[in-house]
Parts: sequence; C-alpha cells; structure tokens
Amino acid sequence: MPSILCICLSPTIQRTVTFDYLHINSVNRCRQYRQDASGKAVNSARVLNQLEPGCAVAVCPLGKTNAALFMELAEQDKIAVIPVETPGSTRECWTLLDRAQGTTTELVADEPADKYDFSDAQAEMLAEIETNIEKCDAVLIAGSCPKYFSDGLPAVTSFAVDNGNGMQYMFPVLFTTVACGAISGFHSLVSSGTTSKQLDKETDAKPIAYGGMLLECVLAVITVCAINFAYKYNAANPDTALTGATAIFGGGIAQMYAAFGPGVVKILRTLLVLTYSAFCLTSLDTATRLARFMFQEFWLEPGQTPKDITEGWKKVMVNPYFATILTVVLGVILGMTGYGKIWGLFGAANQLLAGLGLLAVATWLGNVGKNNKMFLFPMGFMTVVTICSLAVTVKNQVGM
Repeated sequence: MPSILCICLSPTIQRTVTFDYLHINSVNRCRQYRQDASGKAVNSARVLNQLEPGCAVAVCPLGKTNAALFMELAEQDKIAVIPVETPGSTRECWTLLDRAQGTTTELVADEPADKYDFSDAQAEMLAEIETNIEKCDAVLIAGSCPKYFSDGLPAVTSFAVDNGNGMQYMFPVLFTTVACGAISGFHSLVSSGTTSKQLDKETDAKPIAYGGMLLECVLAVITVCAINFAYKYNAANPDTALTGATAIFGGGIAQMYAAFGPGVVKILRTLLVLTYSAFCLTSLDTATRLARFMFQEFWLEPGQTPKDITEGWKKVMVNPYFATILTVVLGVILGMTGYGKIWGLFGAANQLLAGLGLLAVATWLGNVGKNNKMFLFPMGFMTVVTICSLAVTVKNQVGM
C-alpha cells in the first residue's frame, strides 16, 4: 500500500454552523452544527484515506490546550495523525452558513505568535517530518506557514548534493542527464550513420525523427511508472524484492497488471525482461557498428570509401573485419577494467556530441544557403552546459 505523508502547517478545529437566516445584532439559533479536524493537508488525508483506507498520515502541530479534541475528531474520520505538541491552543475556525442569503462567514481564532516560545515545537516538527519522510512514497505539504515558524529556516539545499564524487549542482547536471527524448549525441550518430540509409526520401526524416522522440518520451514515462510500481511491490514483498535495472523495469510494468492475477504478471514479466535485454543488445550492436564506421572513416580522405584503399597499412585499418574485431576487443577491455571510471562522464560527453551534431547541421545548412537559425540557440546552450559540466568535474577531481 502506498504511504503518503501529509504535512499540515496550519491544523484547525473547524466548527460549521448552519442558520436558516443569520440576523446581525440578535440571537440566532442554528439549524445544524458540526465539528471536524481540519486544515488543508488534513482534509487531503481524509479524502486519500476514503479512496484507499490507511494510505495517508498527517503530521500536525497541535496546541496542547485543545489537542485532545482535535485528535478525537480526527479519529472519528479515521485520519491517522502524528501530533507535535505546541504551547497554547490549536487554531479554531467558525464557519457561519446563511441558507436564506446564500452567504458564508468565516471567524478564525489564532494563538498570538509572541505569547509563547515555539522554538522547541518548530524543532520537533522538523524532526518528525525528517523521521517519517523516509517511510513514505509521496509527500503533500499544504497550509499557510504558522507565524511561530522562524523566518530563518534553511532554504532548499537539495539542488547541491555531495554524492561522494564532489559537489553536484542542479546546473549543469539537470541538462547533462541522458534524455534521449530531448537531445542525444548518440542518436545523432545513429541517424547519420544508420537511419539515414533507411529513408526513401529526405522528407521522411521529419516524421520519423519527431515520432522517435515522442516514443522515447513515452518510454521514459513508462519507466518512471515502472519504478514506482516496483517500489510499491518491494515495500510489500521484501523477501522477493525486485533488484537491478532489468528486474525493476520488467517486474514494475508487470505489477501494473497485478489485478489480472499472478499468471498474467509472470508472463508479462518474462516478456518484458526479454524486451529489455533485446533493447540492450540492439543498442550495443548499433554502438559497435557506429564505432566501426568511425574507426574506418578516420583513415579516409574526404570522399573516399574503404574500397578506394587498395594497398598499404591503411587497407588493414579500413578492413571491416579488422575494424570490428578491434572495436569489440577494446570495448571488452574497457568494460572489464576502466568502465566505472569514465561512466560518470557519459552524460556530459553524450550531450557535448549533441552540441557538435547541431553545429555540423547548422554549418551545412548555412553553406547550402538554407535557414539555420533554429539550430543556433540549442547548439550554444548544450555547448555551454557541457563545458560547465567538464569544469565542475575537473574541480571535483583535482580538489579545488
């Protein structure tokens, strides 16, 4: 079952009073009266628990004077509450409903911020959030910040994270992730060396390239969903937890169909693991072929093909069998020795290659007299991003 932590910054004891007609400056007798534990996050927890009982828990700072009443009202609605005791009283709100005039009047009573010392309550509230946030799948924060919370609370620092390889910042890391649906240097090589040879005419490139990008985005969304379903499955079944990229992808998507029975899940998981493996193998095959192409072309003059080299050492270098064997052997050696040392650079290297690909296309379009302005901004942006990433990497490695 998913666990949602609802952080209620301003819990309220809500009293709703309904009148047939509300007369000002006179005694009014109500038609209906009710009390509820309230507050934006508490109300959200109430609805979430109605949709899936027990899935949400609320953390609330409650004034000790009337905290017991709030907890009793929350229990009546089956809302699990983690209370944090504060001095004074929990905020109270009276909602006056006038049925005749169709009006609503709100009366709110707050504890004065300067009446008590709330420093311990603030620290305890943050400690409860820190303790419980690790146990949940999602967090919901709602409500106005209490007056007694200090203005000097620390700002968000998660945009700068030390992952053991030095400090990493949101910029440029956000733009050097491998996001094939957005931009990818590897895909520029695939499209120039492989995809282009499969097109009947130039105009086919646009729907194929754009469609490929959209499909990559769909795959990314499905993968995120798979991770969430795998996380949910692992929380409920720690003994048979899904571990590793292949199992999480295949098992996570299969768990989306758990309502159809374990047999369906087992068949889908097997097929999805096969799909994932086939994807990895075809990507490896494509990368190896591209590496062989580039190795051969390195020894050729512009306009030459391997068939034009008939003698000398270059003939050996452009031989497709020699180039393939050398590429595979070097790849195996790298995978068995220094793969982990350069993997961290893959994102930046891939996006730098994308910038160079955009530069090549922009230059070609300019030379043939066509409009190339749409390439200039993304080219410049990706170049700046990858150079900044390189600078951060050098800084972290040399300990500056």
